[in-house]
Amino acid sequence: MKKIAFFILPLFVTISLFASDSITFTSGASSISTREGREEILLSDGAEAMLNALTIKADSIRLIGDGWQILNSEGKTEIEDNEKGFSIFTKDIYYDRNDERLILSSWFEFDDKKEELSASGGSMSYNINSGLIEMDMRVTLLKREDDGLLICKAESISLNQNTSILIMRGNASVSKNNDTYSAEYITVDLENGSITMEGRITGNFNG
Repeated sequence: MKKIAFFILPLFVTISLFASDSITFTSGASSISTREGREEILLSDGAEAMLNALTIKADSIRLIGDGWQILNSEGKTEIEDNEKGFSIFTKDIYYDRNDERLILSSWFEFDDKKEELSASGGSMSYNINSGLIEMDMRVTLLKREDDGLLICKAESISLNQNTSILIMRGNASVSKNNDTYSAEYITVDLENGSITMEGRITGNFNG
């Protein structure tokens, strides 16, 4: 017979799992089920999970699977990484600890303090390890530069943080200093400021 354990932890409990790859969490109420093949920790009543430099706060958080590989949040969610310098506001996230892949299926606000960049949209996939961000559903991205604010809008935007290459698809537009470029497909190099456009191109220039 498979062993099943289920217990309620005291309020505001803090537990560390795995010395080399730790998870520390606190919550108003917590429960753990260790049923073989269906391991689960449920944190509710204001949950917070700290995974090394990454901190996730939500109305409730579930840690699921072997080694607590999957983290799901429900309700209002705040994510912050002090090491990489980004924060995200959203709800109902899915995070795979092994792949370091974060999936947001609802409206989000993303802020990268190190790169002075922010974005918002309807959904997002972020591979934290590789630095690849995929954003969809009426995405707006703002990048502060020395000579002005770069405003990028498209149905979908991909950003490679390692190469600083921004790829915009679907009703894409780039605005800076009241100059606007529009095309179906736009590539922006955030490092040197170069812009490449494909498809039907329109522009509105100030002066």
